[in-house]
Amino acid sequence: MKIKSTILLTLITVFAFSQEPEIVWQQCYDDTCYAEGAAGFAESDQGFLYTTHSHGCYFVPNYHGYTEIKLTEVDSVGNAIWEKCLGGSNDDYIAEFLKINDSTYFILGKTNSINGDIQSGNIGDYDVWLVKINDSGDILWEQTYGSTGTDTPANIIFLPDGGFIFTASVESNGNVSVNYGGTDIWICNCDKNGNIIWEKTIGSSGDDLAGDIMINSVGNIMVTGSVDTLDGNISCDTVKGNLDIIVAELNMQGDIIRQDCYGGSNRENSNKIIETGDGYVILGTTNSLDGDVSGFHCSDTTEQPNYWKNDIWIFKTDFNGNLIWQRALGGYDTEKATSVYITNGEDFIIFGNTESNNDGDVSGNHIIDYVTYDIWIVKISDDGQLIWQKCIGGDGNDEVKYKTSILKKGISDYIIFAKGTAHTAYDKECDKTKWMFEINPCPGYEPQKPDIPSGPDTVYSANHPQTTFTIEPPANAWTFNWKMEPDTAGELIGYGLYAEADWAPDFSGTVQLFAQSANYCGESQWSEPKTVSVFNTIGTDEYIANEVSLKVYPNPAKKFVVFELNKASRTIVIYNSTGTETARLQTTGNRTTWHTVNIKPGLFFYRVETEGKVLSGKIVIQNE
Repeated sequence: MKIKSTILLTLITVFAFSQEPEIVWQQCYDDTCYAEGAAGFAESDQGFLYTTHSHGCYFVPNYHGYTEIKLTEVDSVGNAIWEKCLGGSNDDYIAEFLKINDSTYFILGKTNSINGDIQSGNIGDYDVWLVKINDSGDILWEQTYGSTGTDTPANIIFLPDGGFIFTASVESNGNVSVNYGGTDIWICNCDKNGNIIWEKTIGSSGDDLAGDIMINSVGNIMVTGSVDTLDGNISCDTVKGNLDIIVAELNMQGDIIRQDCYGGSNRENSNKIIETGDGYVILGTTNSLDGDVSGFHCSDTTEQPNYWKNDIWIFKTDFNGNLIWQRALGGYDTEKATSVYITNGEDFIIFGNTESNNDGDVSGNHIIDYVTYDIWIVKISDDGQLIWQKCIGGDGNDEVKYKTSILKKGISDYIIFAKGTAHTAYDKECDKTKWMFEINPCPGYEPQKPDIPSGPDTVYSANHPQTTFTIEPPANAWTFNWKMEPDTAGELIGYGLYAEADWAPDFSGTVQLFAQSANYCGESQWSEPKTVSVFNTIGTDEYIANEVSLKVYPNPAKKFVVFELNKASRTIVIYNSTGTETARLQTTGNRTTWHTVNIKPGLFFYRVETEGKVLSGKIVIQNE
């Protein structure tokens, strides 16, 4: 697909990519119990629902004892509305929080309780615990899953048929049909009522850890994790170190299609996988200096990485698993990866934590006299180049710990739910441990998405090899991008609010055209598509200009040609191939007929001028 854009767009895009985020609003919360982690939140009718695992919640409704999952609803700027606990009398922890629709949610956690809200039994030690709730926090159903050992849930995805698939790290049998030794990656597919349809283990004789899961664009399951050794059912060509990141593709029946491993001679872990237009981007951590990893940030006193120190590691593969690029991000201390998002401009926003002291890629960390974590946000280009980075925090430990602790809103703003130190300092304007805030590079000035482009629905490219399409100016838009799908249809040249399609002479089929606005804040979402039927023949044309439409048929013609206009009192002038006027038709209604029985066959041109616009085209007259 060939796309031409203005130079102004390039300049604005470069400027936009340099914009670091600012805090729009923030809110902190008193806790009636001790919150050990902020495990995620989602939008609700009144604002947001968020979850933590907490203990000592004696004054919270439905508290049973020890550590429980606490659910809280807040309004759109973080003011608390209600809270309640879910769990039993032992320990219950949350891993992921997923919104299903406007009124139901999944909580994925683990439990070793056998009472209270846990009525589905215990298979052994800690089980995976899945809870479906409504928007008031009432349990619709709950179920435990896993092995007879300790099981640690990783991630869950919702399926269109109402079912779901989750991943966990499991260490023995039970619901798990195969265990290869140590901990394995377990994939479990269930129906909408929580019944297991199939389950699959990926693992070796070592300790293998579950990561992320997604459904790709062809309907297969993509699973990430970390694997220890080359045995069990690990079929990667090599495992380079203690733990490598594995990316596995499975069909919807649970059959493994392919496996690929990535990493160096030390340890890699995975957090997130997302699909792009030409492959996958995987986010994790590394402390290797070799293999697939380059650019790891060692300390300034040694060339060997500390075994416990990590960089954030992000890499891209094609759809067949071939490594395209990789990037280690961090400083001389430890970084943790949380999640990654693709922007409308197809760059990447990475969320994590850093305790590096203004070295390597890190600057602006709020460290006083001891090592603490700041929330670290990084933007990189679609080829892995650092665009900007931002540390956000106070003078203590501030962390965003889970994938679902971040909620993307609109074009470029994100709401973050963090666990912090109860200090007021620097970015943190409140002295409580639970901290929610919204960030945006330029709040209120994001370019708005254009409406569907205007233009003809049907084009006969033999009549008109070029066709113009237009859009109305959206709010906050400085310039525009245009694109055409499929790329075999021709060339789309953008000129701001309009674009010209130069059709390929051999193309015939359905085309979709999209427009996108931009300013210094970034790019909008692409418009909804304008669908055009393109025929590489001469035929009936339809023109639209200033709400005046003209249809011409049949074309080619034999005895007559009909001109249909939605407005009357127009003059249509017809010329032959030498430019001599052949006929002049005065329209008195919406339809005018040119009788061609006595007209010699050949190529003719018509022209109608209306409201300052000229509509013109070709007519072919044929013999009987």
